[in-house]
Amino acid sequence: MRRRGAYITIPRGNSYLLMGVNQLPGGYAEEDFCHSKGMEQIVNCRARMYQSRYGTPACAAWAFLAIDKYHRNSIEMSEERPWIYDHALGGLFGYGHSGLLHGTRLFAGPRTKEIFLKWTAFHRRHRETLLGDFIHVAQPDGVHVDAVLHTNPDAEIPAVAVVFNPLDKGQRASLAFPLAYAGFKGGELVGAARLDDAGRAILHLEMNPHEVRTIEFAKARSVE
Repeated sequence: MRRRGAYITIPRGNSYLLMGVNQLPGGYAEEDFCHSKGMEQIVNCRARMYQSRYGTPACAAWAFLAIDKYHRNSIEMSEERPWIYDHALGGLFGYGHSGLLHGTRLFAGPRTKEIFLKWTAFHRRHRETLLGDFIHVAQPDGVHVDAVLHTNPDAEIPAVAVVFNPLDKGQRASLAFPLAYAGFKGGELVGAARLDDAGRAILHLEMNPHEVRTIEFAKARSVE
């Protein structure tokens, strides 16, 4: 496998040693990659996904969501605290994953069903964009607003951002989105944002408590 340049993932334990895995990406425990209960664990999983793009190949950076009990762990999916499900799905679909879910149900009621449909619709609508580049904008730390940007100049929607507020209070954030990677030019007007000379859109956002916001950056329509 090494000579072929292939990467494989192997659970930790006896098989981890017997298969000869002794360095990164290395073995794993499935709990390491699972969005677990509570906002802190969900933000922590998102932070690891963000950070892993620096140190490992894209094929070795992944996560999944346990809706029901999985190795004694699962997220909290409830109608009373739906923002937890919103952040959990946002950390998968919003980060460009196909969204591996483990469980026997997809929602607990109408509020969580709306969240599930929102994120699956997001992935379908932006699938072409999500096949492009994944750009870090603001790293998750559980305190401040964090964000990522997906770009693909050849897509119908060349850029889409996903912004998270992990706190139960509103926050203000000023974020720079490098839309030059999506094929936009410096000084161009993209939506309501005028890009600076480096092709960045500087947005001043008012984020509601626990809000997860998606922002499309579309091409201007030509007038015939």
